[in-house]
Amino acid sequence: MLVGKAMLVGKAVLVGAVLVAAELPPRPPTPEQRRVFDRAAASAAAAAAAARGDLEALLARDTPLSYEEFAAQLATVELVTNFNARPSDSFMLMDLALAERHPYKPNPWEALFASATPEACANETTPPLYELQDDAERRVYGYDSFAAGFCPASFAEAADRPVYVALNWHRFDLGNPAFGDVGVVLRRVAASTDKILETRARYGILETRAR
Repeated sequence: MLVGKAMLVGKAVLVGAVLVAAELPPRPPTPEQRRVFDRAAASAAAAAAAARGDLEALLARDTPLSYEEFAAQLATVELVTNFNARPSDSFMLMDLALAERHPYKPNPWEALFASATPEACANETTPPLYELQDDAERRVYGYDSFAAGFCPASFAEAADRPVYVALNWHRFDLGNPAFGDVGVVLRRVAASTDKILETRARYGILETRAR
């Protein structure tokens, strides 16, 4: 824990173990990412319109917020992601050293290549976390399969998958420390709610526990 100290990490500053002003990949979405997002956005727009009346009734009953105030909060709440300060054997977790070397926050599959350990996916034993992650991203989000099994064969394949963030609705100081002791607050210009595919609990965790 870096308490009372600050460290420059690429374009960000680490203060009290909170990494702020991090960047998402400095490139447009890949065609696969755009396909998945556009399909989800169309479905979500219809679902949101159908649910608005119920949501307004719920807000009126249980909170002092109007629908418009709720939407405004959603548009400004922090988006965070976490990783370990020190190298770890934990599943798909990058560390601070990798963050210092990398120009942006890679997705979990990109991190395998960025850390030069893509073989970790094919060599895993129990539990089959990489396989579960791939299964959730294909069946829940709708991403295409990798060319060969549940492991990406190239960085280009890995880059098609999503970067995970959490909606810090409860304003926890360190985001979601279950994924690491460094919390990254993403720039809103890079990670706004209109670019977020899913903000509920990470489906990889749910699927792992279910199995």
